[in-house]
Amino acid sequence: MTSASLSQTDEPAPVFPELRLDVRGLALSRGDTLLARDLSFELGPGEAVLLTGRNGTGKTSFLRALAGFIEPDAGAISLNEAPPALAAADTIAWL
Repeated sequence: MTSASLSQTDEPAPVFPELRLDVRGLALSRGDTLLARDLSFELGPGEAVLLTGRNGTGKTSFLRALAGFIEPDAGAISLNEAPPALAAADTIAWL
């Protein structure tokens, strides 16, 4: 297979929906440890947030909540106004 044959296709490029992430009053804990409290932000297409912290501070727990894998202790997360577990299945790939 040549590079020319890789670039030629009869199928149109996929069209992805514009996502809007809305986090309101999020609280997360692991056991007795509070990881986040009253966290709120919105992200639209082309926007990003940088999540940093030491080991055990809740970065993975936060991502798991965004993906809908775990329920936050309080607050709400939505992707295009739908719960993340429903919206992410059709719109997001997590690595």
